[in-house]
Amino acid sequence: MKKEIPALLYFYPKERYITPYGMPFRLMLYSQSEGQRHYHDFDELVIVLGGNAVHKTEERDYPISIGDVFLIKKNKIHCYTQTGNLKLANIMFDFGTLNADWEKLREIPGYTALFEMEPELRERSRFQCKHTLNAAQLDEVSTLLRKILREETERPPGWIMMARTLLLELLVVLARSYSSASKIQSRKMIRLTRMMQFIEQNYARDVTRDRIMREGMTSNAVGTRIFRELLGKTPVEYLIHIRIQHAAELLKNTDKSVSDIAYECGFRDSNYFSMQFRKITGLPPREFAKRNRA
Repeated sequence: MKKEIPALLYFYPKERYITPYGMPFRLMLYSQSEGQRHYHDFDELVIVLGGNAVHKTEERDYPISIGDVFLIKKNKIHCYTQTGNLKLANIMFDFGTLNADWEKLREIPGYTALFEMEPELRERSRFQCKHTLNAAQLDEVSTLLRKILREETERPPGWIMMARTLLLELLVVLARSYSSASKIQSRKMIRLTRMMQFIEQNYARDVTRDRIMREGMTSNAVGTRIFRELLGKTPVEYLIHIRIQHAAELLKNTDKSVSDIAYECGFRDSNYFSMQFRKITGLPPREFAKRNRA
């Protein structure tokens, strides 16, 4: 039996594709034909300006078409196949060096949904939460893209500052458009984002399931179903998970007692905290601290 030879895999480093261009990001507008499998050490925001194709990853194939917007995380192997007059805008950047006001952006539910949650939940949701711009939104986004490209190409005085300002405006426009999306899956993602953000901001307090649902503007039954569908957890399980994450950081980086850390992270019973901590991390809190404290 003839052994199948795997397709070549290419690596695109930011030192070649971003750094030499003088900015922490780079915009490219181009027609995309079928390409080789590749990955890169930077994040890539893709906006489909025309045509259609199949975006192929190691896990799944996703059909894409005009108006689709999605983020490809660094080190993700992918390529495009079955391309039909495919025109793309690619913004290549590194979240760590872009120096944008991320905390302010995260106040927009659509930003967290589009840039943080959708890439992580893509396999579970089968890309049903992808964002698609309508004609008016795509026109607004295309105008911003042309302005950024003009700054990159002509480089007038202050071009780097102007390009970064335009990119920030583009991110806000995309986040707002996701927040107002009418697709059922997008609305689920927005509700989930609101509930997750509430939990992450209030995990140390007495948080009830009813209060979480009110934040997501949904019923207990619907909200719980959204959590299970997109995260595989109930709201209470997610709350405990977040509390344990913060407790683990305190155990690693402070000399506080287990009972103090338990209380600080929202647990009112140190025995229950120890049980949940071991269930999630595989270690009792004291053993975890012993192994991980400097």
